[in-house]
Amino acid sequence: MRRLYPACIALTVISITAQAQITVTNSVFPVIGDTLHYAFGNMPDAINAVFTPPGGDQVWDLSGLQADSTWDAIHRDPATGAGFPTSPVRR
Repeated sequence: MRRLYPACIALTVISITAQAQITVTNSVFPVIGDTLHYAFGNMPDAINAVFTPPGGDQVWDLSGLQADSTWDAIHRDPATGAGFPTSPVRR
């Protein structure tokens, strides 16, 4: 029984430290040249709303949605914009 006790403690510590939270880093943000595609739908009746208690095990059925309009956001180099100063900067 004494040999089992340290093993139980070790497994408990491992299971507690194994829980993690997501981390947002710079690698997930868009960079120059990326295009974000947006789709807008104005059909709230297409959402199959099955209300469940809060917490885990949520199910969202958005398969009935169709895009009424789309929009593409292209991330360009700020130096190519109209507001970028073209004259040399004095220091």
